[in-house]
Amino acid sequence: MAPKAKETGKRKGKGKVTQKVAKASAGQPQPKLEKELPPPKLLGPPLLPQQPQASGSNRALQTFDEMLRRVAALEQQAGTVEQPAAAALTDQAGRPQVAMKPDDTRDRIQTLLLHILRDAEDSNNIVSIPILEHRWRRRGSYRGLSLPVLESLLELYEVRGESNRMLLETCRDLQSPSSICSLTRTTGLSFAETVVLTADREGISCEGLVGKADGYFVYGWLGTSIGDLLRASIRTLRRQEQLHGRGRKLFIDLFGASQNLICGRYGRHGAGREGARAEDYDATFESVFDVCDTVVLHLSPLAVGAQWPAPLDTHRVVHQYLDESMGSPEVGWMREGPVALTRAWCVKELAQGLGAGCSLQLESDDAGHATLLELVGRGEIERVHELILVDREFRHVQIRRASDRARIQRILEAAGGYARLREGLLEAIDLYVSQLQLA
Repeated sequence: MAPKAKETGKRKGKGKVTQKVAKASAGQPQPKLEKELPPPKLLGPPLLPQQPQASGSNRALQTFDEMLRRVAALEQQAGTVEQPAAAALTDQAGRPQVAMKPDDTRDRIQTLLLHILRDAEDSNNIVSIPILEHRWRRRGSYRGLSLPVLESLLELYEVRGESNRMLLETCRDLQSPSSICSLTRTTGLSFAETVVLTADREGISCEGLVGKADGYFVYGWLGTSIGDLLRASIRTLRRQEQLHGRGRKLFIDLFGASQNLICGRYGRHGAGREGARAEDYDATFESVFDVCDTVVLHLSPLAVGAQWPAPLDTHRVVHQYLDESMGSPEVGWMREGPVALTRAWCVKELAQGLGAGCSLQLESDDAGHATLLELVGRGEIERVHELILVDREFRHVQIRRASDRARIQRILEAAGGYARLREGLLEAIDLYVSQLQLA
């Protein structure tokens, strides 16, 4: 914890900043206050009701809760959670070692998910503006999620029968208690920050759940389901943890940014605290590249002959090219290849990562993984390259907001341009092929 956060947390009087806020901001320097702030609203009552309300929207939640209780009971009966054997408490030289506590990481995140779900279903907990100003928030570089968190999220969406929902629906559908916007409407912040604040309120440790991001996950929203995204990120972390021999965490913007802010839930203009009505992109996204060592590109869709429509804006106009000299795309254009490599923001993230010295790794969706295994098994390595790098010159990269064009082009040039990006992708493809050959 930074010294300034400690001093601020101890401040007394009407305008104090609570210890909880200071703790939630751990791991990042805190700016000096120009004026004292009113205490932020925390996450509802200090104690949750023992039983959720018996409504239709709670049925899946009760099923999830009951399933966790059954699993815990079975594990206890089977003795799967126990202290290490006495023989394991010495090293090879016979020196005594400190006994390790059983890993309760999975229990903690599942308990926190239940608290977050129940909080979000109580309309009294829904905020009209984010509970923290940007300067008090945890930086994006410390919003990485661990493997147990991603596995528990996948289990939640599978139990609710929502793992096949597209990302846009999973993110913004307020009719679903488990959408990201629903889960975070008690804070107005990101899912990662909501987990940290809920854990702080409940006295649950966040160790091994949310922390410094080791990797940045780049993906396209179009045509990707929440199940595909989570399974791909889980495969990525398992492979990385085996390679590095320790726990790793991924920054995924679906969980690391305030989706309620991004979709304009609180209005983009008007009165209110400064900076509280739009996401802080620099502190959320750009800061991750200061600490991570890996950028992961999600390849979806990735199947022979797979096509998908070029995205349209709200006025049913095809998104424009990043390269303005290319003119305008045709209406009804059917595209091929991974969505992420056609989107300006994703290409910018890949270039930033490579420019920051990160290694680039690839991870395909479920169907694409099977396709690549088949092609590699037949020795059709060049076909693998063709499926991934459909637009080798990146001339048909599209952008949603023309106002972002100059900024993205400036970042691309500073990171070495398309030539450096293409070189990094070719190296990553060769590495991915070698991994598939060993599978």
